[in-house]
Amino acid sequence: MGNGLRIVNDARVSGPDVLRGNRTWSLSVSAPREVLMFRYRRRALASARALDQAVNSQLACVAKLPEDARRRSADHLAELVGLARAYRAYAKGWISYRELESRGRIATARLSHLRAPHPAAAHLTERD
Repeated sequence: MGNGLRIVNDARVSGPDVLRGNRTWSLSVSAPREVLMFRYRRRALASARALDQAVNSQLACVAKLPEDARRRSADHLAELVGLARAYRAYAKGWISYRELESRGRIATARLSHLRAPHPAAAHLTERD
């Protein structure tokens, strides 16, 4: 059938009716591509909202941090905002799933780099 519906008579799907000794029929629905794309887009928007909520919940805390910690935290939050933007672009169909994956890998690498300890720069003093 061309409408995405098909009837299945398969023991793996429905299993045999043990009491009566015959098989049961089940209905398997395969969703059209447009419906599947809508699900992916809806999930992408939900992910973007979750990232936005995480950023918004941390903004007040960032303002109370010392200068060096504030800068690092702001960089972390900026990466999350960029990732949320990528999810929205995917949801709108502006970028492909591969591009979304690529941007996610880049954001993860940047976050890992920011998280890694960096030795403090040596303070140079003038000798007399």
